[in-house]
Amino acid sequence: DGGGICGPVTVEFRETVDAPEILVDPDIRTGNISLNVLLFNHEAAPRAVKLQARVEPFISAFYQPSSQAPATDAELGEVTCPPGESRHCFTVRGSEPVLWDLSNPFLYHLRLTSDGKPLGQTRFGFRKFEVRGNEFRLNGHPIHVLGANPGDGWNRRPQIYCFNKANALRLGLKLFKEANLNFVRVHNGPRTQIFYD
Repeated sequence: DGGGICGPVTVEFRETVDAPEILVDPDIRTGNISLNVLLFNHEAAPRAVKLQARVEPFISAFYQPSSQAPATDAELGEVTCPPGESRHCFTVRGSEPVLWDLSNPFLYHLRLTSDGKPLGQTRFGFRKFEVRGNEFRLNGHPIHVLGANPGDGWNRRPQIYCFNKANALRLGLKLFKEANLNFVRVHNGPRTQIFYD
């Protein structure tokens, strides 16, 4: 509890050109996905990179989608990356997305590749948040954000909550949902991939 590494750790092996940041802006009406991609060229000379994207429902050991949706593959074209950082914008054409809502938080997984090699990935939902008057809206529907800060107990039991040991994290979040809460503040943790999955 005094410090150090108290959660899961991963090691990433990256290509010569990789995408450390992919910003996703999905259009809930058309299903199109706008991408703002940060590419990093680790070499001293410019590199031409041919990019592909694949969008499909996100699945993991901790998250199974409640609906079906087709996968989408897109050729994004070739871009030239100078040494260091460069930003590039693309649009992936989509259709009939499964919209995110409070009872069905449907996630998509976007993978960016070049000649079959992974450059970066991210998860996202087809959702739009806005404020109209005194209403907070999700995809055009008013919602109430109800939640809590679980407190230090989440962070003081890293072996349980950070790793979902004995399914404790899933059961704790299920109790939140059964209490009609739809928001969890993670000020005191856990901020691990397992928690977000």
